[in-house]
This record gives sequence, structure tokens and C-alpha cells, in this order.
Amino acid sequence: MKKTLFTLLLSIPVLASGQEKGWSLGLTASPDYSYRAIKSKDASLNWIKESLDKTEKAKFGFTAGLAARYRFNKRWTFQTGLEYSQVKWGTNKAVLLTEGDFDPITGTPTEGSGAKLERSESYSYLAIPLKTDFTILGTKKLSLFASAGFTTNYFMFASYSAAIIHPDGSVTASKVSGRSNEINALTLSINASAGVRYVLNKKLSLEAAPVYRRFLTPLNNTGSVKHYPYSAGLNIGVFYRL
Repeated sequence: MKKTLFTLLLSIPVLASGQEKGWSLGLTASPDYSYRAIKSKDASLNWIKESLDKTEKAKFGFTAGLAARYRFNKRWTFQTGLEYSQVKWGTNKAVLLTEGDFDPITGTPTEGSGAKLERSESYSYLAIPLKTDFTILGTKKLSLFASAGFTTNYFMFASYSAAIIHPDGSVTASKVSGRSNEINALTLSINASAGVRYVLNKKLSLEAAPVYRRFLTPLNNTGSVKHYPYSAGLNIGVFYRL
């Protein structure tokens, strides 16, 4: 009988010196290139998605926090923690304003006539990740791992900024931050990564892993058009074994 891929992976020896059973505490951080998917069950609203996709682009946010990890054996590890996370996106170019348009932040009319608008929006969360790590293969110092899990996100505040570029080159900037009842207070997202872990000694280890995060529940709770943030980044961590 042929062995499955999973069985073959389990048959590869892992020499995880310094990675014995027990707890570790760590610091993690990642720059995240973040954006959003737009979905609607109403086909008549597809023009909104098409319009926003043409004028918006991804921007850099970040995730950073504390992690607690328990290693069951040389293969399996459970990890949780507390993170601060920010997702962000905005216009990919200045949008030409016309007579009757409004500043999206202040609500005041703009003069149009060649004025342009640049805007961005960001959403900040406290996040509690729950994930499992699997060590695929390794030596006493260096190992390859993969991880996957879920994250509960608690909405903290949103920030919206806009800059109106006038025909004479002058700029009027505005910004507002705060909470909104139109944003879901709690959301659920998935996280998945694969990377390398380097053991410095019996107490300290470093790791680096490309990571992908995506919301399973929408950011907004009003309207027929829903936003689902997602991001790709490089997670860097340092861990101390207790």
C-alpha cells in the first residue's frame, strides 16, 4: 500500500534540540500589504465593486503583539496571544472632482473644476489568534514549519483621511478617527503561514514566515455591499522558552 504524503512527512526525522515540550513566550511583528474583497448578493450593485476596484489599491498596514506557545512534542505546537492589527487601503490615483462633489471627511462641497481627491482608510483591531504549528522537517538548529488557525478581531477604531489637490497646487487635508456602529465589533479571520525557525540556544529561537490573513466575516454590518479585508505579510518572531 502506498504511503500518503502526510505519512511520508511524519517519517522524516526532526532533530529539534532546544525545542522540548513546554511553554514559550514571544514577540511577533509583520508588515502587511492589505486590501479588501467586495461582495454583494445584489447583482445590480456590481457597478459599485467595479468602480472601487478601478480607483482603490492596497496599502501597508501591520500586525504586532505578544505570543504564548505550548509545544506538545517535536512536531506539534499550539499558539495564541494578543496582537494589534491594522488593515489599510486607499485610492490608486487622484480622483477628478466635479461640481457638486463633497469632501468625504468634512462633508463640505468642493469647487470641482479640476480639483482632485486622494483618500485612504484604515481599521485597527485587537486580535486573539489561535493556531497550530506543524514542524515538517529540520535539524538541531534549523526547521521548516507550517501553521494555520483562526483569529478573533475586536474593532477598536477607524481612520479616514482625504487630501483635495486644488488646480493651483495647494492641498486641503482632513482626517477623522473614531468608532462606528456601522463596523462589526467582532469579526473572525483565518491565518496561514509557512516559514523557518532557527534555534539560537536552549532558551531562544527566531522565526520568519510569510503569512496570509483573510476575514471570514465582513468588516461592515450595513448596506448590501460588504467588505472583507485580507493581507499578506512577513511575520518575524523571537521566542523565549520558559
